[in-house]
Amino acid sequence: MLKRIASVLVVAIVAGGFVAGCANSPKAAEGPEHSMSEPVAIKKAQAGSDEALNTAGVQVVNSDVELNELGADLDLQPNFDEESVVIVSLGEQNTGGYWVEITGVQQVGDTLYVQGVANQPAEDEMTTQVIEYPYAAVVVDKVDAVNVIPDLDQVSGKKK
Repeated sequence: MLKRIASVLVVAIVAGGFVAGCANSPKAAEGPEHSMSEPVAIKKAQAGSDEALNTAGVQVVNSDVELNELGADLDLQPNFDEESVVIVSLGEQNTGGYWVEITGVQQVGDTLYVQGVANQPAEDEMTTQVIEYPYAAVVVDKVDAVNVIPDLDQVSGKKK
């Protein structure tokens, strides 16, 4: 039952990100000051499980103060004068087999689109019975996004 609830949560997060991403897909905005989406280079990446990232979502961190407030144990060591950290977390999961990966970051004006893959265990997959908090984090050039929209593909039963 708990696995089913966790699956529904992941599906809801991914579907919400997909719908929001489709509704606001990166395309040229009107006016000469706007252009097509700009890919943001991923400089460093890290993924794992961290209890401090117990809420599902995506966020941009632009300072040491913000990073310390998260309480997460990230070894990315960004230079916040020139870089930001983008984090996607799946929240609390009751078994192993969940993971997330950030595959790309695009900026359109003040909106940041975070592409990636979120995995949940297959229905018949044997999993470890442990509480996990899967996340992925990347260091990118400094971004000042007002809106951050996840665009995650959901897969099931893939090994990391």
